[in-house]
Amino acid sequence: MARDNFVVDVTVSPTTADHPLGMIYIEPANFWDRNEDVAGVGAAAVDQGEREWIWTHVVTDTLAQGLAIRRGAGRQDYLNCGLIDAAGTMPALRVPGISQIAATPGDYQFVLRRGMGAAQSDSNSTIDLAFVGSNAVAAGNIRDATTGTNDYAILGVALDEDGGAAILVNAWINCPG
Repeated sequence: MARDNFVVDVTVSPTTADHPLGMIYIEPANFWDRNEDVAGVGAAAVDQGEREWIWTHVVTDTLAQGLAIRRGAGRQDYLNCGLIDAAGTMPALRVPGISQIAATPGDYQFVLRRGMGAAQSDSNSTIDLAFVGSNAVAAGNIRDATTGTNDYAILGVALDEDGGAAILVNAWINCPG
């Protein structure tokens, strides 16, 4: 069912569930060309295609722009999400997206599921190389997918080299969780 004049704001992080958890919003291509630009929301620009967002609930961690989140342990929904762990392997199917704005525990927010955005690197980001959200220096950070990395952990492709730890890089994000 189509909804006319349905307003979605991916730049807010309220404490109330304004949408059903798991709701997907597809931001049209060239959206920023037709509307006021909002600072700090990834790499949205003209001619970068659609971006897909998913509505989640953050329960355990404070989020900054560019941090990858995972579903709560054993959960099949998008309630109680938190940062992906720094150690170990996090299957991409448990990662709904990468935060493009700050959030605190208890907040709800749209996280970027697919499209151009920003990801926080742990100083292991190489241009045009796939990245994963596991075995990173800090929780929520991405790093290069290296030889031996399982394909099921890939979350996107870095479009920049990073200049050190905790640096935002432009990225093509593709989180299936």
